[in-house]
Amino acid sequence: MQATKNTRSAVGALATIVSLVLIGGTAVAEEAPFQAAGHATLVGVDRPYEFISVTGGATQLGPFEAMRTIRNFGHTTVATTTLVGRNGDSINIDSEVEWDKHFTEATGFFVITGGTGRFEGATGYGAESIGTFDPAIGARVLTWDGVIDF
Repeated sequence: MQATKNTRSAVGALATIVSLVLIGGTAVAEEAPFQAAGHATLVGVDRPYEFISVTGGATQLGPFEAMRTIRNFGHTTVATTTLVGRNGDSINIDSEVEWDKHFTEATGFFVITGGTGRFEGATGYGAESIGTFDPAIGARVLTWDGVIDF
């Protein structure tokens, strides 16, 4: 009788664990490397904000178009960027970069704060960089390199 009772307890405990794993399995985010790059071009100014158009590609999103709103605080730039893929899914990025003393290049960090479609509720983080202005393409190269959880 005792062996049967212990077996039932073990089976009950196992069933509870399996249920929790299955329920939790759908809520667990998938962490993946995130890289994106694009050409950034100034498209408007409404002080204290500047608006930048970015065209590029990202690992999980593919080709994207983005609108970036920035605000400058001396050598520091704070930005909000929304990358929108061809299928309409989007990734929201908040970032802060520090410019070199000649405002030639900038480096800093980004945080993924959500999105739409398969990126709804996404999170992530990493390094952001802004390259020198390239007159041949009329833009700066903007890159993000980090991780995304979605």
